[in-house]
Amino acid sequence: MRLKLILWKIREKKLITLKEYNFLEPPFTDEGDSCRDRKLYLLPKIHKDRSLWHNSIIPPHRPIVSDCSSDTYNLSLYLDYILSPLSIKHPSYIRDTTDFLNKLEQHKVNQDCYLITLDVESLYTNIDNKDGLQAVREILLEYPDPSRPDEEFLELLEICLENNDFQFNGRWFLQLWGTSMGKRFAPKYANIFLAHFEKKALAKCPNLPQAYFRFLDDLFLLWPHSLEAFYQFLEIFNSQHRTIKFKATINQQEINFLDVTVFKGPRFLESGILDTKVYFKPTDTHELLHKSSYHPRHTFKGVLKSQIIRFRKICNNDSDFEKACDLLFSNLIRRGYNRSFVRMMKTKTLSPQVFNIHHKGRSKPCSSRNCQICPQFLNVTDFILDHKQNKHYLEHEMDCNTKDIIYAIQCLGCSKYYVGETSNELRTRFNNHKSEIINKKEKPLASHFQECEELEKLNKLNTPFLKITPLEIVQLLPEPEYADGVLSWERTAHPHDGNQFKNRAKRIERESYWIRKLNTIKPNGLNRRKDAPGIIPFILTHCDQNKQIMDTINKYLVEIKDTYPEFAKFKLLAAFRRNKNVKEFLVSASLKQTEGYSQTNLE
Repeated sequence: MRLKLILWKIREKKLITLKEYNFLEPPFTDEGDSCRDRKLYLLPKIHKDRSLWHNSIIPPHRPIVSDCSSDTYNLSLYLDYILSPLSIKHPSYIRDTTDFLNKLEQHKVNQDCYLITLDVESLYTNIDNKDGLQAVREILLEYPDPSRPDEEFLELLEICLENNDFQFNGRWFLQLWGTSMGKRFAPKYANIFLAHFEKKALAKCPNLPQAYFRFLDDLFLLWPHSLEAFYQFLEIFNSQHRTIKFKATINQQEINFLDVTVFKGPRFLESGILDTKVYFKPTDTHELLHKSSYHPRHTFKGVLKSQIIRFRKICNNDSDFEKACDLLFSNLIRRGYNRSFVRMMKTKTLSPQVFNIHHKGRSKPCSSRNCQICPQFLNVTDFILDHKQNKHYLEHEMDCNTKDIIYAIQCLGCSKYYVGETSNELRTRFNNHKSEIINKKEKPLASHFQECEELEKLNKLNTPFLKITPLEIVQLLPEPEYADGVLSWERTAHPHDGNQFKNRAKRIERESYWIRKLNTIKPNGLNRRKDAPGIIPFILTHCDQNKQIMDTINKYLVEIKDTYPEFAKFKLLAAFRRNKNVKEFLVSASLKQTEGYSQTNLE
């Protein structure tokens, strides 16, 4: 009943719809409770040192409370949705291995620097509920949002934390301390608590690390001071909270963090930047998909390709990359893969046409003496790029002088992004944006810089208040030509040759893709466009001519896009009327993947 009252308050404030209210409301029927009971199960940690096993037989375990289909499962989804954007606000946040590698490359270290990792012991179950709620309360106040019901949200979070009952071995238990690892919001909740914890702890430390990165409860430090100073640092961290304790691993030459081994190798000796290679746990048996399993052919290619790309991203020198590949290939061959197939996939994956890892050479400032954009140039490696190769488009290095480009601008005050497209040089478009900001034009970007309160903390006269990066070149190749009966593509065409409407249509299409990719529609970003990307639903009665009908519709849609570029952001979504389940699946699946598009009743 208490849950219903809180949810109804949120509904009365018009912060959730009636459909969302019904979704969040605990499911009950006339016959009684229709929810699934929570159950506790244990995951063995077989990778832990054998000396930590009970009687050298039973490994340590990780307790998981299965929350699926429970009375608060849908509510946990809502709490996770609210906490997600707040859990990445701390400066030590790293998104994944790629983000860690990019940030690590920005630090040059000396020979005496220590490589240190810290691990929180049993973080989830050691968070005091009162302290966790206080950390969430403070971050809600730090980042206010009128569309977020803060007061009711804290009540719902408290209910989920203090009413976590579960079954184990036929008996009922109630968790009185911490949060369970089965809750959907648990990782974000723990992340916010640790961010609050480390902010207070770091303020007490007389010596700070050169670099401080954290992925949930795993920390990586570059320590340029003495070991005595570090142990003082560790003592402050371990005394900050009565239940949160850290275990440190220290090495001066190499250390393992996530799936990376960080060490002082050839690159370190040349430039002071640490080397990296793939780390395999001792218990890793490389038991990947067996070749005799019943999967489509492309699945086996995907398994191999994904591992090769991961190895290439992590290993900064060829010898470590080759060693990782040899280890992988020997295990795959043992599992039925053909040697020639493995070698072919390696060659194909690493070819420039397929292997699309965006290193620093991918985009860079022009370094011209009088260029005003170079100091505010943000490298493209700061983005997770998912650019699909297309033989009709040119691939070039991007700099301040590149034309026909999709770009992103970041506000340094609030870290939000704006995505745009231009046929002019990047420097020209950037200068136009700066002019609009200075003259306070009624443009999306200019309006934001007039309203952003965080910018008051920056000195606009001496400190850049925005950054820009090119994301993608959109340049059409000329039509294919036949010479002596052989098809050839001429790759020396100027980007503005050919149909300028087609160029602009493709730019708008790719701009919409990046707006969706980076989620830059307000309030998450600075783009105002509410209809990007648009979806044209087409419900067709099932018949034998469906394929011919859809081919004709797609043909005319392409012609419309080429003639009228503003239609480039629209996509066609087709479904058949005969099978209602198929139609609903296609429509809902596509709409759920689309940001900023409200679902429409197509019946």
